[in-house]
Amino acid sequence: MLTNHYIAIRVLSSDSPLATLQRHATSWTLHMCCSDANMESDCLITQAGEAIRNDPSTIMPRWAALVGEYEALRDALQDHTRQPHWPGVAPYIAMLKTEASLAEKAIKQERLDAEPTSDAGGSNNKDSSKISFAMSQAFTNIAARETMWRIVKTSPGGILALDRKFPKSAVKAAAVELSETSLRKGRRYRRWGSVGGMNANGSRSDGVFVNAVVDDGFEWLRVLTLTTQQLLVTMAENGWEWGEDSDDDSDEDGIHSGDEGTESYGVNKATARALSKLEDIADIPLVETILDLVDVARENRSRGAYPHICVVLTRIDDESSVKGASEVARFLRVLRDGLTALASTFDHDIDGNYLRVTVHTSRSKRAVAQSPSDLSTALQSLMPDISNRLTPTLNIDTSILIALASDISHKPVEIRSWFPHQRVDEITHERKKPGQMLQSLCDVMRGHKLVCTREAASAFRAMVRDMGQVSEKTRAALLVWGCDGEIGVATDKEPGPRDALVAQFRALTLHPTYVPDDLKLPITVIDEAWNMEHIKHVSANLSACRSKMPAIACNVAQEMHASPPTLSVFFYGWSLGHTTITTNSTARNKITRLLEKHRTSSREANPHVWLSRPVRSLNGTNPRGPDE
Repeated sequence: MLTNHYIAIRVLSSDSPLATLQRHATSWTLHMCCSDANMESDCLITQAGEAIRNDPSTIMPRWAALVGEYEALRDALQDHTRQPHWPGVAPYIAMLKTEASLAEKAIKQERLDAEPTSDAGGSNNKDSSKISFAMSQAFTNIAARETMWRIVKTSPGGILALDRKFPKSAVKAAAVELSETSLRKGRRYRRWGSVGGMNANGSRSDGVFVNAVVDDGFEWLRVLTLTTQQLLVTMAENGWEWGEDSDDDSDEDGIHSGDEGTESYGVNKATARALSKLEDIADIPLVETILDLVDVARENRSRGAYPHICVVLTRIDDESSVKGASEVARFLRVLRDGLTALASTFDHDIDGNYLRVTVHTSRSKRAVAQSPSDLSTALQSLMPDISNRLTPTLNIDTSILIALASDISHKPVEIRSWFPHQRVDEITHERKKPGQMLQSLCDVMRGHKLVCTREAASAFRAMVRDMGQVSEKTRAALLVWGCDGEIGVATDKEPGPRDALVAQFRALTLHPTYVPDDLKLPITVIDEAWNMEHIKHVSANLSACRSKMPAIACNVAQEMHASPPTLSVFFYGWSLGHTTITTNSTARNKITRLLEKHRTSSREANPHVWLSRPVRSLNGTNPRGPDE
C-alpha cells in the first residue's frame, strides 16, 4: 500500500505537501509508533522484525491465551443467557484460530530458513526480507487482536454481538434528505450519493462493519488500527489544506447557537461552516468509514434510541510533538465538529437525544484503559442484561411443544422418500449431535413453572392428532394435560404425580439423562382466551389488568397478521412478563420491527423471548397413505 503512495509522490513537485510527507515518512513512523509507553503493543511496525528474531516463541503462547479468553467469553455467555450461540462469537473465535495457524506456519518457515543450507560455506541464501515481513505481520496481527480485546473488555459491558454487519440498503431516504437540507446548494454530499444499497459505481455494498455491539445495544464500537502516517498520506491525497485556517477559531457562536439559518443550509452559521468542512474531507477513508456508521445508526436504533458510535484510533496520537501531529489534531477537530454539526441536523431520537459520535485517539482514557486482571471479573462485566430473561414462569410456544414431542428429538429416524426437505434437514442435524435439542430445552425449562395458552395447546393437539406417530401422541399426553395419547383430544383424566410423568417421559427417549428430575410436567394450559379482542381489552386497560406490555402492543398485534396461536403465545407472555420459549424467529423479529415503528419511548418494555435456533417438526405420517 505504501509503495503505491510513494510512486504517486515521485511525480509531484519537491515542495508539495505530499512530497514533504514522503521525505519525513520514516521518521514519523518511528516516533509516532513509539511515543507513549501505553502503546507498546501497538507500536510494532518498525520494531517487529528485530523483536521476533530475538524471541519468536512469544507469539503462539499469546495467541493461545487470546483464543482461550474468547472461548471463556463464549462459555460465560452460554451460561449467562442459556443460549447455545451468541451473535458473532463463534465465527470470531474461528477466525482467531485461523490467524494463529498462519502465524505458526510463518514461525516454522522462519526457523527452517534460518538453518544453514548445503551451499558452500553453509550460508543461507534465502531472501530474509520476505521472511521478516511475514513474521512482522504475525507479530502485528496478534498485537492488534490483543488491543481489540482489551478495549472490548473495558467497554460499558452488555455485549450483544461481535463483528456485526449492518446493511446499507435502508439509508436511501436519509441520503436524499441530507443532500437536500444539510449541505451546500448545487452540490451533493459525495458520501451520500449511493442509492438502494448500491455504490456510485453500481456495485452492491457489503454493509457497515462494527467490531462490537455493547452497552446492551446502546453503543457501537469500531476499533481502527490506521497509523498517523497512513492518515497523513490519505489527507494529502484528498486535498487537505495544510496549515491553520484563519477562521478555525473565529466563530464565537457554537454549533447549537441561536443564529438564524443560512439560505444554503437552513442551519446556523457555525453549523453550516462545520458541514462545509466535513464535506471537504468526506472522501478520506477514515471519514467515509465514520459516515457509513452514522448513516446506518440512524436506521438501526436500540429501542428507539440512537446507538452511541465509539471510534477508537489505537495508533493515532494527536497530542505528540512530532512533525505532522498538529495537522492530525486539526483534522480530527474538523472531523469532530463536522460530526456534531451533522448530528444536529437529524431528528432527535425517541428520548429526545441527538446521535452521538466520539472519536478517541491513542492517549484517550478509552484507548488506554486496562481491564481487571482477573478474567472472570472482566467477563462478568461484559454479560448482557437479561433481567427476567428466564422468569420463574415460562410461557411455552406451540413450536417448543412440537419439538419436545417429536420423534426426531428422541431417537434416530429413518429418512423416507416422501419427507419434506425441512424434515430431512432436521434429521440430518440431529444425527450430528444426538439429543442436543432435547438437552438445550430441558436445561432451560428445568425448575420453572411451565404454562401455555389455550390457543397454543389447541393447535398442538390438532397437529398431533392429525399427523403424529403413536409415540409422539404418547409424549404429547405427558407434556400437556388433557392431550390423550391415542387420539390427541381433550380428556378429563387427572394428571399423575410429576415424578411419574417425568419417568414416563424418560422411558420414551433414547436420551433419558437429558430429562431432569425438576422438569415440572405437565405444562399448565391457561384457562383464558388470548385472542385479538382480549389483547385490545388489555392494551386499553393496562393498569386494571396489571399488564406489563405497553399500550402500543395493540398496534403491533393488529399489524402482525399472525395466526391466533402465535398472537396468543407472544402477547400473553408479554402482558404477564413471562419469558416466551419459542423457535418462531419470524414472529419475534416481526414484533421487534413493529415495536420500533410504534415506540414512543425507549423505556417501553420488549417481550422477553428465549429463541431456540434449531427447529423440530413432527415425524408425521405419510399424507398419501401407508408408508412406502
